[in-house]
Amino acid sequence: MKFQKSRFQASRASMFVIGALMAGAFVPTGAHAQREAEASATGSPDDIVVTARRRSENQRDVPVAISSVSGDQLVRANIAAVRDLVVTQPALYFSYGSAAPFTLIRGFGSGSNISFDQAVGKFVDNIAYNRDQDARLPLFDIERLEVLKGPQVLLYGTSTTAGALNITTKKPGDTFAADLSSSYEFNNNELLLQGGVTTPLTEKASVRVAGYYQRLAKGWVRNDLTGTNDPRDKNYGVRGTVRLEPTDALTVFLKAEYTNVEQRGGLLQPYAQTVIPAVAFPEIRLDDHRSVSNAGAPYGALDFVDMHNETYQSDVQWKLLGGTLAATTGYRKSFVRQSADADGSNLPLFQGVPTSYYKQFSHEMRYFGEAGPIEYVAGGYFEWNKLNITSPSQFNIQPLGAPVPPVGRMATLDQRTHTYSGYLDLTYHVTSQLSVEAGVRYSRIKKTADQETFAYRVVPGSANYTLAQYRALQDSSLNPTFSRFGGAPHSFVGLRNKEGHWQPQVVLQYKLDPRSMVYAKYVKGAKAGGFDYIYSGTNPALARFDSEAAESFEIGAKGLIADGKIEFAIDAFRTTFTDLQVSIYDGVATFLVSNVGKARTQGVEAEVTWRPMPGLSVNLNGTYLDAKYISFPGVACYYALQVLTPAGQVCRQDLSGTRTPMSSKWGGGARVNYEHPLTGDLLMTEGVEVSGRTGFNAGTINNPRHYQKRFAQLNAQVGIKAENGPWEVAIFGKNLTDKQYMEFAAQTVLTSGGELASISRGRQIGLRFGIRY
Repeated sequence: MKFQKSRFQASRASMFVIGALMAGAFVPTGAHAQREAEASATGSPDDIVVTARRRSENQRDVPVAISSVSGDQLVRANIAAVRDLVVTQPALYFSYGSAAPFTLIRGFGSGSNISFDQAVGKFVDNIAYNRDQDARLPLFDIERLEVLKGPQVLLYGTSTTAGALNITTKKPGDTFAADLSSSYEFNNNELLLQGGVTTPLTEKASVRVAGYYQRLAKGWVRNDLTGTNDPRDKNYGVRGTVRLEPTDALTVFLKAEYTNVEQRGGLLQPYAQTVIPAVAFPEIRLDDHRSVSNAGAPYGALDFVDMHNETYQSDVQWKLLGGTLAATTGYRKSFVRQSADADGSNLPLFQGVPTSYYKQFSHEMRYFGEAGPIEYVAGGYFEWNKLNITSPSQFNIQPLGAPVPPVGRMATLDQRTHTYSGYLDLTYHVTSQLSVEAGVRYSRIKKTADQETFAYRVVPGSANYTLAQYRALQDSSLNPTFSRFGGAPHSFVGLRNKEGHWQPQVVLQYKLDPRSMVYAKYVKGAKAGGFDYIYSGTNPALARFDSEAAESFEIGAKGLIADGKIEFAIDAFRTTFTDLQVSIYDGVATFLVSNVGKARTQGVEAEVTWRPMPGLSVNLNGTYLDAKYISFPGVACYYALQVLTPAGQVCRQDLSGTRTPMSSKWGGGARVNYEHPLTGDLLMTEGVEVSGRTGFNAGTINNPRHYQKRFAQLNAQVGIKAENGPWEVAIFGKNLTDKQYMEFAAQTVLTSGGELASISRGRQIGLRFGIRY
């Protein structure tokens, strides 16, 4: 897709800044970002500690395909959200989609349906954040973020069949510490503030309070109807953590967090004309303009997202009987409501307002340590959660000439889940070089649910109604109109789903020398089934979708060569999914859940960092990915196929053999960083980074019109900081060549033949200041 832009050309001042940045240094955000920062002064890459296996280890010693980045590097690269990681992590893809976000690793994940547990799990301080909208929560006051590729079911639980994001927040130490970062991006008027303060209370206790505030005043898409630049964001969060050490053997952390996400205005815009002349789109360029609004009757609401999350947690570590007993207990609740206009027109034809309430309690205990040549981790996990979904979709086809009243289609799900798991992981060091790891997790999952759909009268301003208010508008006389968009009204009570899964893992690891090793890994896991909240049929058995299974093989090597000047990591993988859970557009107005017979991802990932001298590093990373459906018949057709289907027949296509959505065959990048003395006690950082991907289909039904061509983006940064002092200042630039890509695409709702998409953010140029004590 070639974007036709109407934005003004960069001013001379902007071009000067870009030129300066091209000579500057972009802060590393790839797999070895933290090592590069630590190695800048010494030339040594030692040592990055990660917790991918739920214990602290040198990243180079962990037989897992992993990319990690420190919290300081996230701050310096002005990254405060998962979506900002995509460009520099070739195995990761993220899109907000139309209503439900996609988070994909190696071409697989979950999205476009609130019902799903997430195949790419997100874990913050060992607490699961596994709802789709959890990916919107900001990243702030982070110690480290790890991208774990491939199934992680043994230690992270059922459902992480594609991978996991393992996030560790900063903890209070035993001395006073404070840090603050402030940045301002000029093109979109974005202010980002974050920081924290650690204060000792006694010799055995301390507290850390951290905060975050982000305001995006001017988004990158101009809505010509409303006169606003969308999206406009106002997000904030606060976190308090207490550290208690009653004895040398006992450490307790208590944490409370509240985060708020507010987005006003949407990004979806039409780029292919509808075949209905009465609602012809004003313009169909995929650029930085759109003309979409539901502000008038009968809807009276613009696109928005509101999200609130609370988390309360305790972590206890007790050194006991030669090992360590750890207990993590957490309670969290979240609320998400959003409104999306997906008809592409400037008329109030369609509005969706999915809303979810979620509560979760979890408790995990694990005991780990060493006994001679054996390392062990044994644990148990319990989780209870409750998910309430209300999803009103409102249809108004009177502007199309149909003499029918507007109709609302309500879909609800009230689901309760109980999960019980036990796991054991043993590593036997056969020799000082050879080790064998074997483990297994058993999970028992029980879900019960009530699911219903009904028709209701559409009234202005109902986007913020409660379920009780919608029930008061219920109107069975609208059922014939309802059936045109949502099947048959129904109410299912007492749906049940019980599952049990054995999930084994075996790893062989051989150390070639103290700083290099090779490994081979086998793992088999599962993702829980459930109930489709928007099921519109009359058979309660069909409201259920099955669990999916994943079987994965991986080999890899990591290490240092050339006297430690070259660090490398390479892996090859093959993961096969059976009964893969997917959500596919039905060609009318809904994303429906189904299970794919079989799918597969395989490929090679590599990263090399060369440090020829202290302060200078050159990094290359790349991914070859072959992600496709092996067996996936019976998928709804896109419009071009529908018009070729004989009257009276239902169009279906077979996606067997096609690539999975949003997966590029090739991806990667190159980065050069140089840090050197400037004058006195000042240091200057200089460098540049380029990263890109080959083409992919941004939709879910293999529509050729949804294809995004290959693209590359250029980032840079130049900064000055005190060598041993508390401050630093930098000019940063992201996407300096202003290359935007199609993040998500779908057919327009009701306006046949139309296509719409959201585009990524354009050029960013800003200034950041940081200080710490």
